[in-house]
Amino acid sequence: MGAWLGQTRGGCMLIIRRRKRRFSRSRRTARGKPRNVPPCRHWHGEIAQRYHEQLMKDQQLKRGLMPTVRRTTEPLPPSQLKDRPAQAQVRESYLAWFDGACEPVNPGGTASFGVIIKGEDDNLISKDHGLVGRGDAMSSNLAEYAGARRILKYLSTFSPGKAVIRGDAQLIVNQLEGKWRIKKGMYLPLAIETKELLAYLRGLGWQIDFCWIPREQNEECDALSKNTSH
Repeated sequence: MGAWLGQTRGGCMLIIRRRKRRFSRSRRTARGKPRNVPPCRHWHGEIAQRYHEQLMKDQQLKRGLMPTVRRTTEPLPPSQLKDRPAQAQVRESYLAWFDGACEPVNPGGTASFGVIIKGEDDNLISKDHGLVGRGDAMSSNLAEYAGARRILKYLSTFSPGKAVIRGDAQLIVNQLEGKWRIKKGMYLPLAIETKELLAYLRGLGWQIDFCWIPREQNEECDALSKNTSH
């Protein structure tokens, strides 16, 4: 029992026993366990998997990698997808370009954007440019994000399809593709809004990819963006 004998100064013998440490079940099982989890002796399986997925989503939200947009439509099961007509499975394809400028100084000048959207067979659907604003809060990155957002808003008026959006700004392309984090800057609110819109369209079934191209291949959009710079 973990006991031993001890002797006092008066010559009396004492029997000393070790005290057994006991912990309640709630203290053993609740340590490190999140709230709102059903009581279970062994915390594993589906409950642990759901908690891990929610934890990863919360970490991505804090880093700005994942927008707070819920999926609006659930995909059909493969059995029902095969039964649908062949025409319903055909998706339209789109190709778009965007560019932005901030002149005569960057930042602090006049920010504007230019976009071009083409459909299948290289037919022109939209060719647009617009003014973002003037002042100290303007920058070329803000103008680039305004162009990308304009394309996404235009695509939202069509049925879900495939789209490849090209731009010569590596920052915008890599951030929207999730390769780079959105940290800070004058463009931060617009970047979050654009990323949420992109996630919303992908939730509807859109297949949208952003692709970086050299500046020489984006001269038409660059000219459009500078039409409203002065």
